Amino acid sequence: MAEVATSPYMKREEIENIHPVSDRARQRAEAAGLFPRRVKLAPHIPAWPRSDVAAWQADPNAWAKRA
Repeated sequence: MAEVATSPYMKREEIENIHPVSDRARQRAEAAGLFPRRVKLAPHIPAWPRSDVAAWQADPNAWAKRA
C-alpha cells in the first residue's frame, strides 16, 4: 500500500485538538513566543509548521526559552 504523504503544515482542526484554547488566546501565545507562529496557506487559511508544533509538544518550556 502507498503511504499517505503528511503535510508539513497543520491546519486549525488539528491544532485545536492539540492546543484547545480560543483562537485569540492562541494568537496571544504566538505573539508572546509561547506557541509556534501560524503561516497563511491562503487567505483565511492559517496553518502551523508541523515540525514547530512537534518541538513545542516535546518541551513547551524549552520552546518558550529558545532564542
